[in-house]
Amino acid sequence: MATRTPPPQRDRRASKPTHGIVYTLTDPRDDVVRYVGQTEKALHERLAGHLQNSTNDAMWVWLQILKMNGQAPIATMIRRVPREDLLAAEGEEIAYHAPEGNLLNHPYGRSHVVALGAELHNLLTRSDPDGEAGPGTGPAPVVITIPAPAPSGDRDDEDEDRERQPQQHEHEHRYYFSFPGRSHRHRPLRILRTGLSYRWGWARSVRLRTRRAWRNAKRNPLAAAAVAAVVLGVLVKVALTGLPEKFARACWSPLARHLLPVLDTVDAPVRSYLSEHAAGLPVGVGVLRVVWWSAGAVILFTNLLRGVWMRRLAWAAYGCATTAMVWAGSISTTQPVAAGLAGLLWLLGLAFV
Repeated sequence: MATRTPPPQRDRRASKPTHGIVYTLTDPRDDVVRYVGQTEKALHERLAGHLQNSTNDAMWVWLQILKMNGQAPIATMIRRVPREDLLAAEGEEIAYHAPEGNLLNHPYGRSHVVALGAELHNLLTRSDPDGEAGPGTGPAPVVITIPAPAPSGDRDDEDEDRERQPQQHEHEHRYYFSFPGRSHRHRPLRILRTGLSYRWGWARSVRLRTRRAWRNAKRNPLAAAAVAAVVLGVLVKVALTGLPEKFARACWSPLARHLLPVLDTVDAPVRSYLSEHAAGLPVGVGVLRVVWWSAGAVILFTNLLRGVWMRRLAWAAYGCATTAMVWAGSISTTQPVAAGLAGLLWLLGLAFV
């Protein structure tokens, strides 16, 4: 086995891709391999040979979405590719869909991780297609252009979803490969931040799967009718046995017994405060109470969708005002407990803001 030479120092002034997707396949151990090559077939052959001689169960695929100006990445994702799937490529392109909760709001939409082969011999010293190493520049990024498939009469299951993505120049998909270096060891923190910042990606995932299911149902109406009949029969059978009613009663009884008094502890002082200070207004106390709690629900829901600083500030002001109303509307002996309970519920809402 050829000994692995240490990677040379990269020149930060070297040319970098101005836009696109950076894919790097990383060994689960400490070794990092950059996948380069002349043709896709040669890449796959080298990848298969490397995996057959490897004892690892899987490879790690690092993904970065770059800004159009080529500066810092705006998203990073990691995905583990099974070794068996890579070995089964046999020269074909392998596409892995990224988790749809991470990269939905980025310009490139849903991304694909394309597994290509690697040339291990003289890998870290190659800087151009001819194999000549440039002085002090290190391995330069290799750009592989994959032409988009020609349109056909039959639409694929993901054609409509793919149309939602921005079209590349000259109808080409460009994949940029670069050597990651040791800094990738700290990328899980960035991955965690990216996943938390797009916590509502599952909603779009449900919509995509619903559209695919509807398209499949239109293509195979008999199979869809059979599945619908079976599901409907099971639901009717369950409804006739009375299980839903028993389950709802069993769940609602302890919920109403413990949760409703807690909510009433906060709602009663607010109602008392509004009754005391709303005298002479053209609206009733009940309307003001509904408007107040509805405003809180709307603020919380909009923070769930996307927690920008203005909405978070609105939630903070709403919580302080509610706590003050609970304090003013309670009797002197119960003011600390009622206000503390209102503040606790407001802090629980901060977990979703």
